[in-house]
Amino acid sequence: MHADCMRTRRMWACDPATLLLRVPARPLANCTRERELVDRTRVWIARMCFRWLDCYVLASTFPGSLRTKHLCLACTYLSCPLTNPPRSPHSHTFTTMSHVSTISWSTVLGLFNAQGLYQVGYSWLFGMSLWVTFIGGTIAHRTLPRQQFGTLQHRTFPIYFVISILLSTGLLGLWTYSHPAVRTHYLSPSRGDVAQAYALVSVLLSQVVNHYIIGPLTSKTMFQRHRLEKQEGKSYNEPGVSDEMKALNKTFAKLHGISSLANLTAFLALLFHGLWIGNVGAGIKTLF
Repeated sequence: MHADCMRTRRMWACDPATLLLRVPARPLANCTRERELVDRTRVWIARMCFRWLDCYVLASTFPGSLRTKHLCLACTYLSCPLTNPPRSPHSHTFTTMSHVSTISWSTVLGLFNAQGLYQVGYSWLFGMSLWVTFIGGTIAHRTLPRQQFGTLQHRTFPIYFVISILLSTGLLGLWTYSHPAVRTHYLSPSRGDVAQAYALVSVLLSQVVNHYIIGPLTSKTMFQRHRLEKQEGKSYNEPGVSDEMKALNKTFAKLHGISSLANLTAFLALLFHGLWIGNVGAGIKTLF
């Protein structure tokens, strides 16, 4: 028997593709046809492995419960010969790397949509809240004298509250418009969309209370204490201060604590909302 035929039979009997396909190792009459069948089997096995690797890469980009759904969709797409014709395993390219976006003026203008504006608005609101709550106020408190620090807060907090109210109102409106379940199941906070609406409402209410009620009362009490310090010639925390100063100290501490708690509530709600849209997506619909 020809040496090529013997070598092909040994390769056919030991090749893993034969075991996977459960094809018995038997001699064929035509050695050329036998080698062609072995080559086709190897290419088929390699191609399916690459396609499953494509499915895994595509599915790994989706979080949590969405992964199984998109894995099935990816497998359907990759298995369709019309949408994904066969390709050689030696020239394989990942599907996730095949799409290349080009930038043009129309592409840049298309970025100004409801989804993009929502992301920018949320980033603005969260970054501002983070800075005012934990960074900017701490630096100013350590740098400025106490009375100057109080005056600075009196000037900056109203602007911060107004911007927070406007941004949270816009975000809440876009979220409610894009998620009809918020309007139909508003009494079911266990639903994800409704819970996010509740988070945005808590941000809005916290900043409204701070801007219109707690903030003005806190500033009023602070300036009353400043005037009384000048009259008595003593700081508010020195021993021997008047009973009026002690009463102002209690009132200011209470109001300041409520204001800080409301602001912290708004920050935590924004953090929760950001983690949600980062993992699940915002799903904002176009307005026009």
